[in-house]
Amino acid sequence: MPPISLTARAGDKVLSQHKKGIASYGACIPRLRMSRAAIADAHAWAMPGLKGQGKGERALCSWDEDAITLAVAAARDCLRDNGRAKPAALTLASTTAPFADLQNAVIVASALNLPTSTQCSDLAGSTRAGLSALAQALESGAEGDALVVAADRRSAKPGSAQEMQFGAGAAAIQVGEDASLAKYLGRESVSHLFVDHFRATGEKHDYYW
Repeated sequence: MPPISLTARAGDKVLSQHKKGIASYGACIPRLRMSRAAIADAHAWAMPGLKGQGKGERALCSWDEDAITLAVAAARDCLRDNGRAKPAALTLASTTAPFADLQNAVIVASALNLPTSTQCSDLAGSTRAGLSALAQALESGAEGDALVVAADRRSAKPGSAQEMQFGAGAAAIQVGEDASLAKYLGRESVSHLFVDHFRATGEKHDYYW
């Protein structure tokens, strides 16, 4: 099967050309599950409207799981037997990383037994952090592969619509030249402030309109 081409266009013109692409991917969803119907039943006395969303299950972290453990599992899945050299850089994107003043990415790199020369970085502050990290890796001129991992264990206010929607999980993508899965051709970005939701520093839950 030929590699997929990913492109962003302005009219019919490809914005830019790059040599890098997606070489491998992995994912992790924790084993623990909670029925959405059970959540809706628990709040039925006050919020009967949640019943319409009571289908399927949501993934939850156990007591000993967090964004780092999910990231490690997804990264191992990505790197397992993919035939490529170990990545020279690792970025962890998360809005729920467990440490505020300790580099979370270096813990992931250590668990993966990557060399100490691996360039590690954390990216946070937005649910777009994972996409931003991927774009940066694809457009970087640095030599060697890069590993981008996005992991989150989102917390939602009880009885909110987000309690029915949020879950926990992680995804990892290895980026490099001679990629066999998808070739990166370019992108176009639009950055505009639109405050539909946010989580203030020190708060546990998001604020929604």
